Amino acid sequence: DQGGLGWSGAALTKVMEKLEQIVFEQKALWQDEIIKEKKVSKEVEEKKRQVVEQALAKEKAAKIKAKPLPVPITPVMSSGSVEPSGRPKMDDVAFTRKLSGPVEELQNMSLEEFRRLSRHPEEAVTKISDKISLLEEQGISQKISGIKAWRASAVNRLYLDMNKQALMTGKKITEIIADRTAAGQETLTVEEAQVINKLNGGLRF
Repeated sequence: DQGGLGWSGAALTKVMEKLEQIVFEQKALWQDEIIKEKKVSKEVEEKKRQVVEQALAKEKAAKIKAKPLPVPITPVMSSGSVEPSGRPKMDDVAFTRKLSGPVEELQNMSLEEFRRLSRHPEEAVTKISDKISLLEEQGISQKISGIKAWRASAVNRLYLDMNKQALMTGKKITEIIADRTAAGQETLTVEEAQVINKLNGGLRF
């Protein structure tokens, strides 16, 4: 018995079986491709996730680095703050805040502390400049805080007061230094005034 194409029943059956096999193999191939695509997609997503996590970790580390150091608090007791038992009276305990970090060091720098940085004023100023450079590495906002802190320091205010006094009296800075020394007032030396003037001229936001 032959079909419409002139094939016998057996031949037609073989052709149909062959077609079914081809279709089956093609489906299997497509499934393999789909599985591969899904696998690649998962790998891409995983890499993206790792990149994002690494970026977040770096950002967090940078924030931690720029975060100001914790400020320790030290209790200070007056002479009458001890009970007969030898224990301090808690009502009389006062707390003083010890500041730490470059910004606080700059803001609270006195003339005495400035001179402790180095016996040579130029080296002392270099150390101050280094502190501000260190802050700049943490970000421009930290640098600005450092410059403002230095400008608010006692030693810089003394420098400004002496220059103001010189302008108001029409005297030279050397004469102002001599007058303040004679009056027993705190004063910068000529070299200290010169290097601080140079430092201030180079500080920019």
